[in-house]
This record gives sequence, C-alpha cells and structure tokens, in this order.
Amino acid sequence: MAHIEEIRCYLESPSPMLPNGIIVAFDSRVKFQPMAAANLQTSYSRMGMLTIPVPRTTDIPKPGCIVDGQQRVAAIRDAQFRDSPS
Repeated sequence: MAHIEEIRCYLESPSPMLPNGIIVAFDSRVKFQPMAAANLQTSYSRMGMLTIPVPRTTDIPKPGCIVDGQQRVAAIRDAQFRDSPS
C-alpha cells in the first residue's frame, strides 16, 4: 500500500509522467480488426481497431486481466486530479 500511495502522490504532483506501460492479457472475446491500407503495415506491426467488450454487470467476468502495472493502475484509480492529465 505504501508504494501505491507514493505513486498516487507523484501523479498528483504538478507535472507527473507515467513512463511505463500497463500490460493486459485479453481473452478470446477481444477482437482485432486490421486496417486494409497496406501502408499501415510492416513486417512486425499492423494498425487496426481493437474491440474490447465491457460487461455491464458484475456477474460476467471482464475480458482482460492486468499482468503488469497493478500498482500504477491502483494509484491512478485513487488519485485526485484537479485537471485531466495530458
């Protein structure tokens, strides 16, 4: 909890940055639709649309699980922002 509090305090500071990504593992309900344009594709990447269905009830499991970044997400959840971070 102390580490989450430290992150939260930093996020509430005047010029915070969140330099590390959040890694999420998705189940098969999440779909990726690649864009058709060939110029948006390389040998190692494709641009497209990720569709993540979010259940409206708590009795259906969410389609993703945070693999890395749980403490950062908890700190963001608890932070009190005066302005939206940019």
